[in-house]
Amino acid sequence: MPKTKRTALVTGASGLAGGYMLAHLLEQGGWDIVAVSRRKPQIPGDYRHIAVDLLDPADCRTKLGPLTNISHLFYLAITERSDPSETASANANMFFNLVKTVEAASPALEHVHLSQGTRWYGNHLGPYKTPTKENDPRHMPPNFYYNQQDFLEEFQKESAGRGRWGGRTPSAGSPPEDR
Repeated sequence: MPKTKRTALVTGASGLAGGYMLAHLLEQGGWDIVAVSRRKPQIPGDYRHIAVDLLDPADCRTKLGPLTNISHLFYLAITERSDPSETASANANMFFNLVKTVEAASPALEHVHLSQGTRWYGNHLGPYKTPTKENDPRHMPPNFYYNQQDFLEEFQKESAGRGRWGGRTPSAGSPPEDR
């Protein structure tokens, strides 16, 4: 019996990390891919691009609501604002709007992956302790990764048994067994 083709939605697909994810899935094969970003990625391949304002819940519902077969959501989008609180709010809301829209529209959703950066450890604030570990205590807010992670953990509890939801925080110098 042939395996059902999976459908990935990749956000931030025209950025560095999102572009790598898009290229990886294309190279891997076996995926239908929807790339979400403000501008079309410069990566050749067979995928659909949708420009969506993730800060606008109505735009998310209008453009992503018809996607009823998303099985895997890879979140790699980020936006910057001049004020740290605005950056935290905007990034948290982009993630909330996307997850809520896709979860409501797609009964096929089985995996949500939240990609996080070293900002989790406070590198945007200046020097920080290294090596870092995933279980290091959180620094002073605001930090949108914390908002996103907390939302994802709560979302997972509410979606018990539906799929796997997870975040990935990079380490900065600690071996895998110490994370």
